[in-house]
Amino acid sequence: MFQFPQQGQRRQIPLAARFLPVIIGIGGVMVFLMTNCEKGPFGRNRVVALKPEEEMVLGEQAFKQALQQEQVLDPQRVRLTREESELVDVVNQITGRLVKAAREPEVLQHFQLTEDQYEWEVEVVRSDTPNAFCLPGGKMVVYTGIIPIAQTEAALATVIGHEIAHALGRHGAERMALDQVQQLAAAAAAGLGETPEQQRAVMIAFGLGGKFGIALPFSRSHESEADRMGLVLMATAGYNPEESVRFWERMGRVAGTGQKPPEYMSTHPSDQTRIAQLTELMPNAMEFYKSSPQYPTRYLPGVRPERALNQQPNQGVKALVAIKNPFVSRDIRQFQPFLAP
Repeated sequence: MFQFPQQGQRRQIPLAARFLPVIIGIGGVMVFLMTNCEKGPFGRNRVVALKPEEEMVLGEQAFKQALQQEQVLDPQRVRLTREESELVDVVNQITGRLVKAAREPEVLQHFQLTEDQYEWEVEVVRSDTPNAFCLPGGKMVVYTGIIPIAQTEAALATVIGHEIAHALGRHGAERMALDQVQQLAAAAAAGLGETPEQQRAVMIAFGLGGKFGIALPFSRSHESEADRMGLVLMATAGYNPEESVRFWERMGRVAGTGQKPPEYMSTHPSDQTRIAQLTELMPNAMEFYKSSPQYPTRYLPGVRPERALNQQPNQGVKALVAIKNPFVSRDIRQFQPFLAP
């Protein structure tokens, strides 16, 4: 005869029923992976959540939103100084050369990719932020705050080439796919109806046990791949790839090592790891550079050669602190709290 459980007594759920959500979750993940798997850069397998045309639509929307609150260096919108006008021209020139390089047959063969159909576009934004980004679909933003650190056209090509590589590699679509897999796994774990510890165990069984286990290494692998691809792009476009190492040395001196989290806790490789990887990849990049136009290394508009960052480590930080950024209201001294002692 069936007996109702006594008050305070937990009803026992059959083992098969308890793990049914996990089984369904595993099945959902497997179907998602199989239906969205394709070949990525250098022939590696990857899973993407969007089609290229969907990326272009989302990228265009995000691009417009990102620029709404920014001071875009557009002569039709704001009054530009001579240096700002020159900078916009140089950024467009560098970007055009890099995009052309990305469509060269030998580069596509090296990357093991087909030619993109993106509508590439770049805007320069007046901002203290030392940054640049490229949205899925080829929409880019370069902040004037990166100019005192880049200093040369080749170094800026390092930055822009790296961002273009993220779009070519479709890294955004891969990250979205990872998010969807994590959501499926989380739903399966929640459906188990057990303690948080048991739910975390299910997530670990899916290989998704926390950001240090997969999310951050996943992002770091994208950054390293973008460095690798960007090096070839800048070399093919005619910019000396050796300038990439000098740029990251300067970036390292600006940011300082004491203010950064350990590499395993970061979405990016450490500057030391980055430089070591670039140095290892340099011989291959130089082969592309040999057959390129080989443009001379020139200072960017607004960078004074006599005040540019000294390449000697002992003097580099002091020199950088003294550089005034002609594109923003404040100067590079804002970085001083982040400098290594």
